[in-house]
Amino acid sequence: VLDAFPYTGATVTAHSLWMGVPVITLAGPSPIHRSATSMMNTVGHPEFVAQTQDNYVAIAQRWAADIPGLAALRSGLRARMLASPLMDGAAVTQDLEDKLREVWQAWCKSQKKPRRTSKKSQDNSNQTGESK
Repeated sequence: VLDAFPYTGATVTAHSLWMGVPVITLAGPSPIHRSATSMMNTVGHPEFVAQTQDNYVAIAQRWAADIPGLAALRSGLRARMLASPLMDGAAVTQDLEDKLREVWQAWCKSQKKPRRTSKKSQDNSNQTGESK
């Protein structure tokens, strides 16, 4: 599969890898441009990641000319995808939970602590109608 750029197709890349089809992608400058790059590296095939547009074309030409090599690669790609962290739902969920907890704790630390008032001062303000 030839990945789109500058915005890569994360879902298409995941489905392609699951079906044993490698994805040729062009690494972009920011995370939104690099989802397919990350997936191809995760399944152990950084050779499908181009750094330039000319490199993208060269990779496509190389694999189009090597049908036996492509067939051999495809025969094991689903197993690589299955064994990769991309398919470990429990680990992904745990990592997300950990990150959300870190964000929550950082937010809690950034909040001012509530000022505590004594019961006596609350009683006085209720009797006089004043508030502190």
